[in-house]
Amino acid sequence: MIVNETQDFRGSIIMIVMLMIELPTMILLLVLWQTGKLGEEGIWAVIIVFSVFALTFLFIMSMKFELRIDSHGISYKYPPFRSKWMNIDFRDILDLKIVRDAGLLTYGGMGIKLSRNHRAFIFSTDELIEITLVKTKLVFSTNRAVDILKIYQQWQQE
Repeated sequence: MIVNETQDFRGSIIMIVMLMIELPTMILLLVLWQTGKLGEEGIWAVIIVFSVFALTFLFIMSMKFELRIDSHGISYKYPPFRSKWMNIDFRDILDLKIVRDAGLLTYGGMGIKLSRNHRAFIFSTDELIEITLVKTKLVFSTNRAVDILKIYQQWQQE
């Protein structure tokens, strides 16, 4: 059995909030530019603000988290930051547990959180996988926690 899962920010509250901030700002800048309140060089302000908003929006849209779990272990990557697969063998896992929590308050909101002791990949799901390794703790949000737990338990029985 193999579990492949991909999560991203498309359709999440982050994208909605970004649009709610960016669209009124752009409308205001366009109105100020059209009425002449931005001066003769006002078009450059509109272009720069629009470019920054567009690049930020595209960057957040390109962020995703890919998780693959099979009989050998767990693999994950999070482009555009890390495009190569990170592999964790089941033998290296000290503890794996499923937590029925969105992780938004526990781990500081949605996104990718990296620190010395733990790495959290939190997206808009209702379940988390907490994996304890020798030096670090990994937290993945998932929609398929039951399947992941089955694969891990099958490996433990072998």
